[in-house]
Amino acid sequence: MFLFMFVLLPMALLYCCLRSSDKSVIGVALTGALSGVFVCGALALFTYLHRIPQFSFIGNTLYVLLKEYIIPVVLLYTVYFFATSDDKLFKIKSFMPLMLAFYSIYMPYRIIAGTDGAFSFYSLFVKPVCILAMIIYLAKMLFLFNDGLEQKNTKNSILSVLFIILAFIIPACMEGLYSLAFIVPVVYAVDFLYCLGALILVFCDCKKQNSFLL
Repeated sequence: MFLFMFVLLPMALLYCCLRSSDKSVIGVALTGALSGVFVCGALALFTYLHRIPQFSFIGNTLYVLLKEYIIPVVLLYTVYFFATSDDKLFKIKSFMPLMLAFYSIYMPYRIIAGTDGAFSFYSLFVKPVCILAMIIYLAKMLFLFNDGLEQKNTKNSILSVLFIILAFIIPACMEGLYSLAFIVPVVYAVDFLYCLGALILVFCDCKKQNSFLL
């Protein structure tokens, strides 16, 4: 039942490591994984994650958006970016393996600890793919944001930030709607398109010399 949830992100991380010519990516992946273990250990010791969803789209969406997406991503990447001495471009391209490794630990823990045993198809199969898609979008947009700064292209940098916000908001909103059992077919359709777009991004970038992938 948990197999797909446990293997999806590690397999994506393995792909990143195998395609990279810079083996420093292994250290980045270890940093992400150890950060995941530390955060989950702290949560297990000091918090109680099981939560009964409110009958509130905004409340449920904000809970997921902040606690599962924005806060972990922003805190981890900010610490990594300023604590390491690697060159800037490597730090930018390290976003994806760092987050894949972190969420390989953090995501299953949040799903299992936050559920009372009644696991849904959405939580076990759809949410993991949406998180992978979110990481891909964020990695691509961060790369484009940096490229916009380097090229002094303010328009591209602003667009990148807007897409970063959307990359966070869309899966959180869909989960918020799903928790209310509201227009579930539409939720699945939007999530499918969201994930399909991320797959197209990877397919288009994987053969580029100047890619957001390491």
